[in-house]
Amino acid sequence: MVLNDPPFLNTPICESIVKPSDPQTVFFQWTPMNLVSPNSANSTIYDFELYEVKPETQNPGNIVQTLPPIYRFTTPLTFVNYGITEPQLYPGTKYVWRVQARDEG
Repeated sequence: MVLNDPPFLNTPICESIVKPSDPQTVFFQWTPMNLVSPNSANSTIYDFELYEVKPETQNPGNIVQTLPPIYRFTTPLTFVNYGITEPQLYPGTKYVWRVQARDEG
């Protein structure tokens, strides 16, 4: 039994400002850290969660522990293309995201 490290969050980079686009599109991407075992890479799924930080001074760790996400998506891929069918994101608002890896079974 092996406990792997959590996925490494690549983009958008922490504390970065994402340029608004019309239509809305934000690309979230991470690197799996379970590459030691070829079997685990094929059976891993990812739970992506996006949270709105309110008030903006709130600690992001507290946000993910106490509030429900504004968007949740499960995927076997290592990215989410957040587009016009997902909840609207607002310029000037701070968001935090996380990805949890788990076994598909």
